[in-house]
Amino acid sequence: RVLFRHPRRLDVVPKQTFSLFTQATKSGLKLISGVKYYAVVECSSRSGMTTTVSSDGVTVDTSPPSTGLALVFDLCTNGCASRADVNFTSSNTNFSVRWTGFSDSESGIGSYYWNYGY
Repeated sequence: RVLFRHPRRLDVVPKQTFSLFTQATKSGLKLISGVKYYAVVECSSRSGMTTTVSSDGVTVDTSPPSTGLALVFDLCTNGCASRADVNFTSSNTNFSVRWTGFSDSESGIGSYYWNYGY
């Protein structure tokens, strides 16, 4: 089993023997964020015949998404949100929040969470 940056380059973890184990972990690596790494498993029969397969790869993502904007809007009387960002509201029961501009080039945006406070 090996770990490397291209399915045909053995440049991160050298080939290791694992007997009949079907899982392995390697700690202490210095992987680079934004780089896609592949695992390769080579299986050998007792007669010496081998077969090899590589994973579809995993990209290391150690950076947070880029910061976007969060805007507070008043709610219209019919439930729609006004189009302008506001600094004051006459409502003490609700407001609407919109956000835009967040991005993550390595793994993409997985979800958004929001809360309110004072």
